[in-house]
Parts: sequence; structure tokens; C-alpha cells
Amino acid sequence: MKIKTSSSIKFVGDIAIKSYLSKKLDTSIIKKLQSIFTLGNLEGPATTSNNIVDKWAALKQPPSLLGEFRKVNIDGVSLANNHMLDYGPEGLAETIEILRKKKIK
Repeated sequence: MKIKTSSSIKFVGDIAIKSYLSKKLDTSIIKKLQSIFTLGNLEGPATTSNNIVDKWAALKQPPSLLGEFRKVNIDGVSLANNHMLDYGPEGLAETIEILRKKKIK
């Protein structure tokens, strides 16, 4: 007897969160993000810093919202993008620390 199984790894694009994702996303979308591992691109640091580097557009997300990733089935994020240093090395360091605490890869 052959048992049919399936697995998936999913990738989503740029994520810049300003509010609670789990309250905004339809449950059908959240279910579609379920997989062995879902990875997104965190488009800017999660920081309390106000030390913006000299650039025309600086992005950041509230650190308190990073826990939302788990609620919507996002397991990890890439930090490799043009906005991750918008608030300097301190913003990046704070982001990494929060991701570790939230167990987001």
C-alpha cells in the first residue's frame, strides 16, 4: 500500500507590518501559508530607534508586531534588503534580538 504525502516550503515577498496581521488576514490566506517552512522578506528593521540614516525613504516596523509572523504561519524572514539598515546597525541588532526571542528564523 502506497501512502501519499506532500510537503511544501513557501516563500512570500516583502513584508512591512504596521498592524496586527492575524486580525487583518482572512483565515483562508493564513491556512495557505501553512507549510514545513514559510519564509518572507522583512522589508526594514523592527526597532524603537528614531535614528534614521540619511535617505529619502526609511522603513521600520513596531517590534511588538514581530510575534504576528507565527500567528500567520510565517516561520522565518530574510533580512537582506535595501531597508534593513535604515535605522543603522542599532536597528538591525534590535531586529535580530527580537527575532531570536520570538523564535523566528
